[in-house]
Amino acid sequence: MKKLLSITLTTLLVLFASQAFGQTEANVSVDANVLDQLTIDVTSNIDLGDISQGDDAVLNPLGGSLTNSNVGSSPTLGVITLSDFADTNELNIEWTNGTLNRSEGDDELTFTPAVTWDQGGAEDHTEISSNDNITASGTDAITLSIGGTLGEPSETGNYSTDNGSPIVFTIENTSI
Repeated sequence: MKKLLSITLTTLLVLFASQAFGQTEANVSVDANVLDQLTIDVTSNIDLGDISQGDDAVLNPLGGSLTNSNVGSSPTLGVITLSDFADTNELNIEWTNGTLNRSEGDDELTFTPAVTWDQGGAEDHTEISSNDNITASGTDAITLSIGGTLGEPSETGNYSTDNGSPIVFTIENTSI
């Protein structure tokens, strides 16, 4: 009887043990919709032209609320074109200030950007602040118009972000 009980217990243990370590499989599928990369083109850089020492220089972006002052006779706005995005994408646009250093010395100036945007060349520019979201309606390109304010230079000479740090734009598709 003890032997039969022992064999029965051993058989039960083997059965349960084999079930406890039995393997089953599960498959998990993975899908992704890969979108085109957003294309960012700088089509022009900012050039304030000849400015006067002792005054801020202000360059109004297209459709902006600033008034041009202390800029050369033909200043150039910065322009960035965004393209290759899907319809109704929300884009987050963030930027830094630029730092201009005088090539002949140690004078440093800060350029604070003012930015407007337009889609499809409608010339309906809207002011935005750094870290704002804009919504693209359709797939027409978006144009960022960049002006801003350059702090008062205390020295004469050539100032450039080549000697300092450029304005850095970070653009993220937040619809993904």
